[in-house]
Amino acid sequence: MAIKIDGSVADIVTLAVATICIFVRPVKRKWIGALPCFTLRDCIVDCLNGSTLVPFALLIASVMSSEILEEALKANKISMALAGIIGILFIIRELIA
Repeated sequence: MAIKIDGSVADIVTLAVATICIFVRPVKRKWIGALPCFTLRDCIVDCLNGSTLVPFALLIASVMSSEILEEALKANKISMALAGIIGILFIIRELIA
């Protein structure tokens, strides 16, 4: 029995990138010998940061094609909203600090 994958390509890639980003920091820490390799807080932050990479890349690509922007906004609403929230929080933190 084959499973039909009918999700948005952007959502699937966003999930994959977010998952990969969880492991970047621990691999780097293991490489340089820093402890601890895994912390829950870092894993959550890295996952959230990774989930914003694809929406931001789609926004950058939308400069070249308005169709990319339209498709990104139709198919990727939650990821775009999450990227916007994280972007706004980052800017507010930079302004306050």
